[in-house]
Amino acid sequence: PATPALTATRATTVTPTLVPTPLPPVPTEAPTPVPTDTPRPGISGEVHARFGDFAELVSYSLPATEVTPTEPLALTLYWRGLEGTSPLDYLVFTHLISEDGRLIAQHDGAPAGGTRPITGWEAGEMIEDPHPMTFYDNTYNGSATIVVGLYDPATGRVSTATGADSAVLPTTITVVP
Repeated sequence: PATPALTATRATTVTPTLVPTPLPPVPTEAPTPVPTDTPRPGISGEVHARFGDFAELVSYSLPATEVTPTEPLALTLYWRGLEGTSPLDYLVFTHLISEDGRLIAQHDGAPAGGTRPITGWEAGEMIEDPHPMTFYDNTYNGSATIVVGLYDPATGRVSTATGADSAVLPTTITVVP
């Protein structure tokens, strides 16, 4: 587009003259960013293990199945309250067991860091329960499984609906140096 400008040709006559207006700059495309490594999605699975008539271990999640013993293994359990009422405020145990049956990492504690005692669970309520498992054997490398259960220090473990005293999560953990 042009903008009219005025030019005097004589003292009595004025003639318009067109002066070109500069065009706006041509947009340039931003360079395509170089792809970066994206974190692998976490691992999760269903369990559906009933403990008494008051708790069901529904599922779990892990950041990865390959871990190093220099950092805690961040396990999160997902529980559902059932129709019954727990007689005690049981503790949750999470054990990482080596191929030869040794305890190589664990975390025991009240559900949800002590904020959700089992005696207060309502039927149908979902409880998110993190357990950072600490390694005892920093030299171990190889496959391992995670075993989860409920217990009272004075009376022992709570049985599952199948009669076991724990549930084995359906995943294999690989411990690397």
